[in-house]
Amino acid sequence: MKQWLLIIPLLGCSYLATAGGDLASSEFSGLNKYRQNYDMVAITGQHGSGNNAAINQSGSHIYGSISQVGGYNNAILNQNGFNNRAAIAQYGNGNNATVSQSGTNNSAVLVQVGSANQADVTQTGFDNSAKIVSKGVGNITQINQTGTSRGAAVVQNSAGMAIRITQN
Repeated sequence: MKQWLLIIPLLGCSYLATAGGDLASSEFSGLNKYRQNYDMVAITGQHGSGNNAAINQSGSHIYGSISQVGGYNNAILNQNGFNNRAAIAQYGNGNNATVSQSGTNNSAVLVQVGSANQADVTQTGFDNSAKIVSKGVGNITQINQTGTSRGAAVVQNSAGMAIRITQN
């Protein structure tokens, strides 16, 4: 059973995109085609049961994508401002991810492979960049950045690891 909802207003107003149920890969294989000349783009693709995805964006020139394969994964992507970009990809079961960005020229990439992983990125300001790659079981990762030109990257490749990065 397929369900999807996509609301795209004109002229840079807020919009919301959500997807539930199972979407075949052919239905979200065009993720890269929106990287050029966009105003605001939200893409979700899910395969498996019990996955939840929500994208909330306001501003202009904003790109957000969520891809989930497996079961009972949850992803939330909140962005507002100008020229922000974020992508969440989760493969496995019971993973949770949240990205929240406000400001200008911020970017976040969050990838989780495995089960029961938790990752959160919060960025406020200008030209901040965050990357998380978490592979394993039960890892917890947080990146919190406020200010200008902050950058952080975390790679976890084990089980039961926890790390928090805060930059102000």
